[in-house]
Amino acid sequence: MQRSRGIGLVFTEHLDYDYPSAGKEQFIFDPEAYWTAYEPLRAAGNLSLGVEMGMMASARKKNAAFVQRVPFDFVLGSIHFLECKDLYYPETFAGREKAEMYHEYFTVMRDEIYAHPFIDALAHIDYIARNATFAHPEISYGHFTGDIDAVLRALIETDTVIEINTRRSPRRAASRNSRPSAAATASSADAMSPSARMRTSPRASDETTTAHASSPMPLTSLSSPSVRGKCRFVTSEVIYCPLFLFLL
Repeated sequence: MQRSRGIGLVFTEHLDYDYPSAGKEQFIFDPEAYWTAYEPLRAAGNLSLGVEMGMMASARKKNAAFVQRVPFDFVLGSIHFLECKDLYYPETFAGREKAEMYHEYFTVMRDEIYAHPFIDALAHIDYIARNATFAHPEISYGHFTGDIDAVLRALIETDTVIEINTRRSPRRAASRNSRPSAAATASSADAMSPSARMRTSPRASDETTTAHASSPMPLTSLSSPSVRGKCRFVTSEVIYCPLFLFLL
């Protein structure tokens, strides 16, 4: 690893306290066991160990306590829920208007950045658009300037990096569409995308990442004078397992 140059790989296991699924918490892991299993690789200098944690008001104290249990090298913060409803599911968007829901999303994101000053990076700022059922789900900076600027100011004021997540990049979509069908391959498993093979839960591989050059969405054209040039970025793309490449 090129740690002296600020380049490296880090595993980010997933944590989401208070996961709203019939009372079952499906995204919690044992950090001590995680450390025992992978710390030898960390000690050898091959990778760093981190966590991606879901940020919610109800989980603030638990998240803060969790990161104290082992010396994580990297803490990635995410917003996956609104009003304790999972943004992965279409029913979460039922009866909602895009403008007011996205405003709420960015407001929660800003508040949780300030409430989680120990995170190193904010993940997938556009997560809400992944599974939104609106006719035009994409996020335009021009339509949400004030909301997005508030998030970026929070990142700047807390010295938090913003992730450039290519999970939904046009280049990835084109790559998926160009793959042969299962009938044209030796087996359906071979035809499956890496993320499909790994998807054992709604976000099993969402933040699995590697370096990628393409921009994820119109948010990359941020141009507000109040925030331009002040944010730091990490580059990422979903592949096989919770892996993060950071460029700091």
